[in-house]
Amino acid sequence: MTMITPAAAALAATGSYAWTRGEVGKPLRPEPFADIVNRVKAAIATRHLEIPDVDRFVNRVVSALLAGHLILQGPPGTGKTTIAKVLAEAFFADLQVTTATSEWSTYDVVGGLQPTLAGAFQPKLGAASQAALDCADTVRTSGASGTQAIWLLIDEFNRADIDKAIGPLYTVLSSTAASELEDAPIELWFERGDRRKLWVPARFRIIGTMNDVDTSFVNALSQGLTRRFQFIPVPVATGSAVAEVAATLQQASDRWTSERGSTISGTYAAISTALAGILEKLRDPDGIGWPLGSAQALDVWRAVLIRTEGDAANLVGLEQLDEAVADIVAPQAARLSLPTLQKIRETLDDAGLNLAGQAIAHLENTSATQF
Repeated sequence: MTMITPAAAALAATGSYAWTRGEVGKPLRPEPFADIVNRVKAAIATRHLEIPDVDRFVNRVVSALLAGHLILQGPPGTGKTTIAKVLAEAFFADLQVTTATSEWSTYDVVGGLQPTLAGAFQPKLGAASQAALDCADTVRTSGASGTQAIWLLIDEFNRADIDKAIGPLYTVLSSTAASELEDAPIELWFERGDRRKLWVPARFRIIGTMNDVDTSFVNALSQGLTRRFQFIPVPVATGSAVAEVAATLQQASDRWTSERGSTISGTYAAISTALAGILEKLRDPDGIGWPLGSAQALDVWRAVLIRTEGDAANLVGLEQLDEAVADIVAPQAARLSLPTLQKIRETLDDAGLNLAGQAIAHLENTSATQF
């Protein structure tokens, strides 16, 4: 059965987007800054996320969203998408999620004409236009509590030629002030009559996540576009990884319980110690400098915990850690430079992870790209 959203129902009733103009001037509900910050920090703790200098980070991202749109940038695996979801929850906003690709155009962001099975064409809103429309409807129906907005999360923001794709929204994104948004509706060239203009609520936000490591696969952003977002890095922790490894083990255990309906019991001290030591050496900016995120550690734990399936007494050890690092982490080093690969192999060999070391040696023989 097809679900009809409130926004779709409103459109069907009026045959127009003109009603969205009346929702522009309602900003985010006023609330003490500290209350929002505390909700974000509590959610980060609940999800066992390890963020360096978390107090300052949370202050910055909350300030950014109160002011406008936000880009979270950093290496893969640092929890950018999870943080975006945490932020939306803290602001009582629902998050629509899309992922940018190299094929993106204004059709994907703003919209255009979509062919039908009958051979005709019909209007179709892009991700940003649809989210803005749904946000306007939420603003229209929300009261003093509960969900106050719909926001858009664009994962892998710079995988697309985003300047080209988002171009028609430049003016809309330049401000969240109601006075300016009322003068700058989204122009929907593919619609007719009162549906050619869509007004964006002052409560609407776009959060993007941006990978700033795999530069061979991403696009540069113009100065004009960067002015329309605040860019805040989600860094990889350096130094001791003991607390982070413990947190990712807890995340993996929680997911196991959620997905499998059983709890994990066992001792993983040897694996925890080894994994923390490896992460510290691989990330060391004065040494190898490979910015592995917490998500990679989480993936390793999930692979290790699978060995306990059906038998809590089936404790695992470094052999299973070796296999997990070889199968999950090592392939991600494929585009690192040959000297870096050699240092990684030596680190893994020193830790007794011989299978993982062999996986890196294979990359040394097949790949010598620059980091």
